[in-house]
Amino acid sequence: DTTYEMGATHVCPGSHLCSAGAEKHCPESNLAISGPEGEGGAWKKGWGALVNQQNYHKGMGFTQKGALDRVVLIATFAPRPNYRHGVETRMIGQGGSYSLIWHQWGHTFSDYVHADKRMTEPQKTLRSLGIVKGNGITYLSSASMRMANEETGMTPDELDYFIEEEGGFSFLPRSWQGFFGEESDVSDWHAFLLGTLKKTEKELKCVNIGIVAVYLLLALLWDVSKGKSSSRKASNRSVFLQSLLRMALTHGLVIFLAWIAIRTVEDSNWGKTIRAGKAYRIPWNAVEDENVNYPPSTIPFKT
Repeated sequence: DTTYEMGATHVCPGSHLCSAGAEKHCPESNLAISGPEGEGGAWKKGWGALVNQQNYHKGMGFTQKGALDRVVLIATFAPRPNYRHGVETRMIGQGGSYSLIWHQWGHTFSDYVHADKRMTEPQKTLRSLGIVKGNGITYLSSASMRMANEETGMTPDELDYFIEEEGGFSFLPRSWQGFFGEESDVSDWHAFLLGTLKKTEKELKCVNIGIVAVYLLLALLWDVSKGKSSSRKASNRSVFLQSLLRMALTHGLVIFLAWIAIRTVEDSNWGKTIRAGKAYRIPWNAVEDENVNYPPSTIPFKT
């Protein structure tokens, strides 16, 4: 049972028809589904409420210290991803908060039923990122859609707060990250993340070059100090040459694995639709040019 003190959901009936004054009057009405505060009411286990989400309602986290915990399950009913003629047209509804932990994306109810087999690490994380194929909407697809449309959690104001108040990503130095106001044809979040990737790539290159240079320099100085040369037996080969070979092998392996990963993404339907500008595209011709090669659709051409 969920009592008022546990943070039971509040709704404001009728506000989907007229939102004027809702922010002022709805909190005063105190319409908790559990019943008013202090009357001992509860939203009983097994009860439900069918609510038009356009109504003003309380759906944020319950953060009162020392209060009883409550469980919130957010389920999104959406078609599975399906690429038809190279185009993904089935997508989740826009505008929702989608307050789902990132590693829960990419899963379906069937995965939850068989959680002991399908939701163990590392496959849970890999499936949420789309690396392991699943039937759910991946975290990257959801985040990209929200970012492109500046939806809940991805608005310019929230980006400003994330940078100025939270300091950006806690695992990266601030100088490695983008800033608010960078130009982008998509959104402010897209500009910030793209700037962060470019700066991080540049900084990591400098760090890698510095470490390799110091490592090889120390190996060379070791050779010089010991008076070794390349003409000695294989068992006493130059430390510098051994270090150089080791660096070539390790870096070569990383480059090879990165190349395989990039090719895998580029050859995937997800990568192809992004490059072609077809991801989540309207499935019918909504422009004047009827010569555009759109896939077959039950919806007629726009006239």
